Amino acid sequence: VNKQPTNLAAVLRSRDSDEPELSSPFRLVQTTASNAQIDGLTVRLPVYSVGPPPRTVAERRARFLGSLAASFRVSSLIEDALPAGVRNEMHIEVVDVTGGAALPLYDSHPALHSPRPTEAFLREIRYGGRVWQVSMHPASHPATTFTWAESVLWPGLLASVLLALLVGSIATTRRRALELGWRMSHRYR
Repeated sequence: VNKQPTNLAAVLRSRDSDEPELSSPFRLVQTTASNAQIDGLTVRLPVYSVGPPPRTVAERRARFLGSLAASFRVSSLIEDALPAGVRNEMHIEVVDVTGGAALPLYDSHPALHSPRPTEAFLREIRYGGRVWQVSMHPASHPATTFTWAESVLWPGLLASVLLALLVGSIATTRRRALELGWRMSHRYR
């Protein structure tokens, strides 16, 4: 972790906040190709010594034992969450815009570099200290008029639901881990 500054920053933010934190994108250690995408990220959860939940930053720092992590290739995670039909018909881009810098995470059609049409679906997702901007629009140039069936509303809603489910799953993992740890600590007392 000390050799991965973005990963270490997530550990420290998680320690101080007692909340799940996402790292900014970095090249995962498991990736061996030198030209591999920088699309790895970790979700970090703090681990504290036994006792009631620490209430202050000073108490969290004093009782901090370590950090649980789950690492992901975010481009694969997003691609697997989107149905093939949506990926084929829509140009979907996800960019980490935390702090104003745009770090691309996913692009369903990297060769498509047309200007974003005015009817594009845009949404910001905030989780774990990061801000992701999701952009969706038809992969082909749409006609000047379109029906609701041709609208980006339906795929946009679907993508929002899928990303919300992903974030919900990550968030509830922490709660389940804490409950399991509490049960285990009380079982063996």
